[in-house]
Amino acid sequence: MDSNETEFWRNKDAEIMSSLHNSGMGDDAEYQTPDQARFIPCKVFVDRGITLIGDLGQAIVDQITVTCFLSEISCRPEIGGRFCIYREVFTVDSITAADVSRIICVVKVGK
Repeated sequence: MDSNETEFWRNKDAEIMSSLHNSGMGDDAEYQTPDQARFIPCKVFVDRGITLIGDLGQAIVDQITVTCFLSEISCRPEIGGRFCIYREVFTVDSITAADVSRIICVVKVGK
């Protein structure tokens, strides 16, 4: 994918995220790198009790995922990084999916 396509998809996902966030879906968060050198405000989706299976479906399991967008945080989340949402802290345990625009992280509650 060339840089024009990447930019197109990042902008398109940013528009969708913004409209969903403005209608009450999604959360304001702060991403903290594992070394706490960077604190980045961003918008995310938190999904509890599901996991994605491929591109076509989902199954119910006891997992929490945080979906973030590169247009918001401009860097790939790292294992051990944290998303702080209100008074909850979600620590990145693994990355389950990523493309040119969004990244889905499996997280654990707490530090």
